[in-house]
Amino acid sequence: MKKTLTIALSLALCACTTAKTSPQQHARHYIFATSHDSDPQFRMLVADSIKNAVPMFDYFYQLGKEDKQAGRDRATADQRIAYFHTDEFLTRAGRTSQFINHTYQEGRDKRNEQIFVQEITGAYWDGYEGR
Repeated sequence: MKKTLTIALSLALCACTTAKTSPQQHARHYIFATSHDSDPQFRMLVADSIKNAVPMFDYFYQLGKEDKQAGRDRATADQRIAYFHTDEFLTRAGRTSQFINHTYQEGRDKRNEQIFVQEITGAYWDGYEGR
């Protein structure tokens, strides 16, 4: 009986600590790094925000993976990463917020942009390098 209980508990604990995919890790880091920047009168639903951000980081992960499969060399990948740092890219990417079924365009915040670029770059390299 004790052995069965021990096995069941260890399986339950292992299920809670499974490794996250690269897009999940980058989305999580981005949301945690930027979650304290919002208006103190509002509360961010961190788990929902992470869940909603994963497809965006997955896009950059898949982009890196596709570039590697297409045979693009590291110099070409570096050019793409350099583009992620440009004002043109950051302006096109834009940042919007939703509140009560309305979408709002947010102003540019250099700190959040830097964290965003860092995390999409990490997701891209993870895809490119097969991590």
